[in-house]
Amino acid sequence: MRTRTRTLLASAASAAALLAGGTAASPAAAESHVTAETCQPPRTITDTGGEATYTECRRTYKGKRQSSVRMYLWDRAYCADPFARVLIGTYDVTYTYFDPVSSGRSPKYETGWHNGADAEVWFKMRRMCHGGDLKG
Repeated sequence: MRTRTRTLLASAASAAALLAGGTAASPAAAESHVTAETCQPPRTITDTGGEATYTECRRTYKGKRQSSVRMYLWDRAYCADPFARVLIGTYDVTYTYFDPVSSGRSPKYETGWHNGADAEVWFKMRRMCHGGDLKG
């Protein structure tokens, strides 16, 4: 009977908090076990005609190590396509940025959080003139 009374009182308190404009936190939310993220200093990878600048961050979520990457690509060559690949655990994604009008920076690309203690980043400039990837 005591357990039932405590449960009813806790439910009533949550309902009162919601009616008063607050939010009721669930026990799962209170025990999410997320550590603060730590980020490395920005790193830059260059290739003729372009570059990628990225920041790698890490955290622990429910006992699992996770990584995330935030990245910008620069297209500084005529007929070139900056191409970056990010691998975090089994998560694999590629980003490209091509702006034929200006040689500016891409929008910020973010991988989000994925299980894996480390992220690997590759960068390459692909030459896109004359119908394909040209060497040099």
